[in-house]
Amino acid sequence: QVETQVETQVETQVENPATLNPDSSKKPEFRPPEISLGFIHFKIPFKRLTLLNILDRTDDWMEAALCVILATTTALSGFVILPLFSEFTIFSVCYAMGMSHYSLLKSPQPDSSSPRHDFNRLNAFTRPFWFTIIACFIILLSRVDISGTNMYYFYGWNWPMAKIQTFFLDVLKGAIILYPLIHLFGLFPQVQTLSIYLAEQINIHAFGGSGSPSIPATYFDISRNAVVLGILIILGYFGNFSGFLFNLWIGIVISMSFLNSRLVTDPFLLVQAFKQLLARKSKIPAKIQIEKFERDSNNYPIQRLVVDLVFALIILVLATGIHATTFFLTIFIPHLFFVIAIFTAVLGFFNDYILPTMTKPWPFKLFQSPFFESREYREFNNKDSPNQIMWFERVYTVLGMIQKVVLYPLLFVTILTHDIPILITKWGLITTAVLASFVALKMFRGQFSDPALRWLTLSFCLVFFGYDYARFSETFSVDFFVSCFIVAKLEDILLKIYFILVYIAPWQISWGSAAHAFLQPLGIPHTVLCIFQILWSSFISAPLYPILGAPLFFTSYGHSTKFWERNYKTNRVDNSQVKLSEALEGSSSEFNLNNLNSIFYEHLMISLQKALHSNIEAGRFGNVGTGDIFILLNDKLTAMLHIIEVSNGYCTFQIRGMEFKGTYCQERELEGINKADYSENYDNGCPCYIPGIPNFLTLPDTWVARWACWEAQNAALMFKTYSIGLNPAGSTINSFSMKMILIKYYVLSIIYYLFKSSSLESWLTDPIILNHVTSFNKFHADCDPIFSKTIDEDYDDVADGISLKSFENIYGRWVRHCLAEKTKIDGTPSLNAENDGTIGTPIFNLSFALSVLGRRCFMSSPFQNPSQFLSRYYTLFKGDIRITSMKDEFVLADPDIMNKVLVKAGRMSLRLFQDHFIGEDFDDYENLHGMLEDYDRNLVVCHESDPQWRTSILAEVPTMLSFRKTGDTYSEPEYGILTLTLRYQKFRAVKLNRECVRGLWTSQVQEITYLGSKNSERGSIQQLRTVLRNLTNQCCDFPVGYPIFVSPLTTSYSSFWPDMLQKYKMPEFFRQLVGKLWQRSDPKDGDVKK
Repeated sequence: QVETQVETQVETQVENPATLNPDSSKKPEFRPPEISLGFIHFKIPFKRLTLLNILDRTDDWMEAALCVILATTTALSGFVILPLFSEFTIFSVCYAMGMSHYSLLKSPQPDSSSPRHDFNRLNAFTRPFWFTIIACFIILLSRVDISGTNMYYFYGWNWPMAKIQTFFLDVLKGAIILYPLIHLFGLFPQVQTLSIYLAEQINIHAFGGSGSPSIPATYFDISRNAVVLGILIILGYFGNFSGFLFNLWIGIVISMSFLNSRLVTDPFLLVQAFKQLLARKSKIPAKIQIEKFERDSNNYPIQRLVVDLVFALIILVLATGIHATTFFLTIFIPHLFFVIAIFTAVLGFFNDYILPTMTKPWPFKLFQSPFFESREYREFNNKDSPNQIMWFERVYTVLGMIQKVVLYPLLFVTILTHDIPILITKWGLITTAVLASFVALKMFRGQFSDPALRWLTLSFCLVFFGYDYARFSETFSVDFFVSCFIVAKLEDILLKIYFILVYIAPWQISWGSAAHAFLQPLGIPHTVLCIFQILWSSFISAPLYPILGAPLFFTSYGHSTKFWERNYKTNRVDNSQVKLSEALEGSSSEFNLNNLNSIFYEHLMISLQKALHSNIEAGRFGNVGTGDIFILLNDKLTAMLHIIEVSNGYCTFQIRGMEFKGTYCQERELEGINKADYSENYDNGCPCYIPGIPNFLTLPDTWVARWACWEAQNAALMFKTYSIGLNPAGSTINSFSMKMILIKYYVLSIIYYLFKSSSLESWLTDPIILNHVTSFNKFHADCDPIFSKTIDEDYDDVADGISLKSFENIYGRWVRHCLAEKTKIDGTPSLNAENDGTIGTPIFNLSFALSVLGRRCFMSSPFQNPSQFLSRYYTLFKGDIRITSMKDEFVLADPDIMNKVLVKAGRMSLRLFQDHFIGEDFDDYENLHGMLEDYDRNLVVCHESDPQWRTSILAEVPTMLSFRKTGDTYSEPEYGILTLTLRYQKFRAVKLNRECVRGLWTSQVQEITYLGSKNSERGSIQQLRTVLRNLTNQCCDFPVGYPIFVSPLTTSYSSFWPDMLQKYKMPEFFRQLVGKLWQRSDPKDGDVKK
């Protein structure tokens, strides 16, 4: 009764909801929370979701503490500098303070200075950080009194420190007043960006370093340079730049500059290499099995370090001993010194400009073929060997080595020996010790790391400070230090001007939208501002980007050489990363060709890691410097190669792979690159044609070649990659005869893998399997309706199916041959005694049972169309076997039969099907068995989503085969036979204007990240062949761009020193000497190749 009463009450309440809540028909009123602080009471009239729109939510106490600290410093610094302003500017300062404070409560998402395209918490700290920094400098400059300081006379100018102080103080005040506009246009970088940018600029322009792959690498390089700088300052000051300590100072400068240029900047590479070395020495088993090349590449830093330490010690002793003589004082006879300097500059001009230009496909953009051709230039495709070293490449390398090792050190030591006493007289000992140490490190580290433009710097210094500005020279050593900075900035200015002129040229521009055509005339009054922006952006190494892709340019904040700060890396999706149901039913990765093709770019990355720096040393890429960008392409692959760091004996790079079959814009730009010659057919009737002058481009082609922001560097680079062949299976397996051939080879492969399996004896002794195969009599036949005489060669018309007798007539001899081979190799007399391979024996019946099971796996009807046939075969190929008949349930006794026999046989049958087109004789069973053994040993046949596919490609298996399914879920899929052959393939290398690429990348980041454009067909990514706009923007980080592969930062080392000496025909004594050092550094894996 109690339960009945409770149920009745519940039913009554459900029928009448008002009984639950009398006021349920009224909407509950929202009561804002009240906060009481003593006698002060106030309410927060916001709901939770509304509050989240105006305030950030965080549980990190460190972040909250940092917000409090920055808010305090912003308020205090603003309070101190406020009296320095008046009238309306006070309101500007207060507005900047309020903006900085509120950004701590609600971070601006997105922000114009954010380098990331997703949520970035650092956006909250950018404004208060910069406000505090600028306010602190204003306080410092306003409180320090330097009015009584003497004026400095430097390079012919009087530098009044008081006026300089006032100028910088006014600039900083203006920055505070325009603070909101500065952040609106993104002129100040974030803290992380600023740290890596400043460190990289100091490392390049103060110490002669290169680009930086990461923040730890930059500070690691600066710290070791700072240690050397401290040692040099101490030696110079206490040694008074005389006697033995001065000789030792010269030796340390040269040897440590050499060692720092050879040592990798990334400390994690050294740490990883030491771990591998300790694990190998202590014989600790590695947790993860890595490829041989990966293990060897991890040992490269250790091997290089050991050898370089020996050579640095030799250089230290030789330089110190030679400088102790009067040799360098004798050289600095005015005429003799200038003769050596001019000879070095002329040799550099020939070796670093003339010689690389004469090997380009279009030398000087005037000729249609190179003057010095490589062996592979006229060949279609050389698959036997990499690039053969030509005589001009030997000349380039030897002359470069002479400049790097002999001429420049001779000049620099002579200059320092002569100029240091003059600097001491003018600046004093302490200042000279600091200045000379900086200058010396910049000279020697720069010429060891990147000597390509040293001839230009030397020429500029000789002409400008030797003749034009000779009266105001501050000694040749200081002049050279300043010239390095000037030449680097002049190069950036020229690249930016070239980019702007090509981009806005009205006779070749391809407007991406109507807005671009409208904004074109507005660029004319924008010219004066653009000139100022070019100078300023080049000075701070910031990109100049087109606004929304239009011909209006604006300056961004300073970027590092790496540009993309995120360590982005493409991870390929395969069956090991998806659910079993998705792997069997077909996941989205099967239809995503970009995911399948990304593995080829990963293999290209490994090939470049092995050979890139050796090609750079041979001059095949021309003059390569930090930040240079290339496009490598052949008939399938198109990749952007970004050089992050170039140093003495190694380089760090990143590649970004593009789609195999891209959009219309991509194909149009690739057409311009793939054009082998501008003038293939001369028209004698053309007025621009110059008769009697062979090998010249016509005037229109010369015009087109010069008005482009890219230039072909090499048309015959050989890299070891896979040749990709994709043949449509629908046109090959479309008739009954072709299906019959494929099924026949499938049955032959089933029998082969059955006898090859080591589990054959256990299968024959299994009770379930044995009972099934012994139940067949000699008249047994499988009359499944899927069998037909049109596709089954062993079809029995009398039995209306496949009988044991018909099977024995076609495949009996092959069964007995495989049994004999197994007996011969494995020695299994038990099989031979009980099973002689004749009809009715268990081994023969098992072969028959598996053959009909295999045919049922991809046959649903004898008259199914080719698409259905290929679909069922594709299911079998990827390993999805489903038992649909009770006759086949015996294999469930050991499911390994399906993987070890049926799946392998289905894949191998595809290889045999291809071979029959080239006339292979498969009636000879000896030949067939030998081919199957060879294929099983050397050929990899598997599905592309199988992890074995990626492992085999990275292990460089010579030949691979797969069956690919393309299309999408909304259209009928297409099938193709994918064949990979490992060989050396020819690539074209195209060098891009790096300022053009940085500008276009910045434009896309601003448009997508900050302005939030979601138009996939926006005008800023449309094709423009003169700057390769679509290809460049495609390589941005996802989702700004859409590359199919982005590699991690990879370091390529030069070849082993003994190999390089042998390659360039050096004496045997040096090869043996370096080889012994190499073996000493790595006694296990450091064998010298003879």
